[in-house]
Amino acid sequence: DLGGCGLAALPDDFGERLPSLRKLNAAKNALSSLPASFAGLLQLRIAFFLGCDFETVPSVLGRLPRLFMLSFKANKLSAIPEDALSPSIGWLILSDNRLERLPASIGRLGGLRKCMLAGNRLTELPAEMGRCRDLELIRLADNRLREMPTYVSLYVHFII
Repeated sequence: DLGGCGLAALPDDFGERLPSLRKLNAAKNALSSLPASFAGLLQLRIAFFLGCDFETVPSVLGRLPRLFMLSFKANKLSAIPEDALSPSIGWLILSDNRLERLPASIGRLGGLRKCMLAGNRLTELPAEMGRCRDLELIRLADNRLREMPTYVSLYVHFII
């Protein structure tokens, strides 16, 4: 638990020192990037970056084979690179950011069950998100959506 420790960065060898780490709470720090060694956290299942300074989801997270729960709630996110989301993600929390679009690669998250997107600037959801057949809950309040894709009403209980 590194929450609220005043961190501006994680050590360059963070992933090398903690290869068996399963849960990381780095909330309420001044973090805006992750070291390349983060890819060494092959057992990491849960990562919380609530209230940090990230503007982009770090691509290194896309290489974590067991990452199940990922939270970047209340950051400064405006971009998610196509390779930043691990296919193993089941819970994705991106509420209260500046996102205007989601990457098409979100369709690779076949086991995505919960997706929190409230409080962003989304105008549409990518068609590829329709491949997320396990999606149970999606929160979309306070966005700029013009219409709801048909796959949302077919597979999801949504809260607006």
